[in-house]
Amino acid sequence: MKHRIKRFFNVLGLSVRRRRLDPDFQMLHSIAHAGYHVVLDVGANQGQFGADLRSSGYQGRIISFEPVPGCYARLARKAADDPAWTCRQLALGAAQGQGLLHRASNEGASSSFLPMTEHHHAAAPAVRMLDTALVQVETLTGIWPSLDIAAGDRVLLKIDTQGYEREVLAGTGEHLQRIAGVLCEMSTVELYANSPLYFEIDGSLRQAGFTLTHLSPELYGPRGNGSRLAQFNALFEREFP
Repeated sequence: MKHRIKRFFNVLGLSVRRRRLDPDFQMLHSIAHAGYHVVLDVGANQGQFGADLRSSGYQGRIISFEPVPGCYARLARKAADDPAWTCRQLALGAAQGQGLLHRASNEGASSSFLPMTEHHHAAAPAVRMLDTALVQVETLTGIWPSLDIAAGDRVLLKIDTQGYEREVLAGTGEHLQRIAGVLCEMSTVELYANSPLYFEIDGSLRQAGFTLTHLSPELYGPRGNGSRLAQFNALFEREFP
């Protein structure tokens, strides 16, 4: 029915959009206009999030981190003409060193340091791990001085690391207090082995002084004859002065 209605309005030269009701649109619009000066885009893949931010009106700095070589090359090309968007070919974690990353078949979007579980295979049966790559891992604490973040800058930390969220947050150290917002992908079931579930990340961020402000569903998995929410994006923010 919805598709027929859209086609009808398209014939009239009109487009039908549910933008104001769309949680992704609401979240992006909120971030773009909330006064953030710097967005740390951890797990940037091919730059989809950065491009969506720009389309939503965000004009501040974006610093994207992506360790997978092929994905990083496409990310760098996307950001090349944007002087306020820089890219680094590395992963962020709890300790500096190297890590073995499992590269996924969906253009690297599900790549992880952790192996997939049966929950992931059930929710996304077409996705599989292709091979592994040794990548550089840094902590946010270690690289913070090189990011050129001013004392008064409002910083958003976006984490899309497929089960590695706990390690990224652990690597922020005392700099977590400098961060005004955290956008994090969270799971209701263990999609990757030994990965944290939503309540662990939620509890850590609330304890650090953040409040949940937006939710956006990401992935559904099977449950009996129906489905269940398996993964979602959650935006946590501090109160702005």
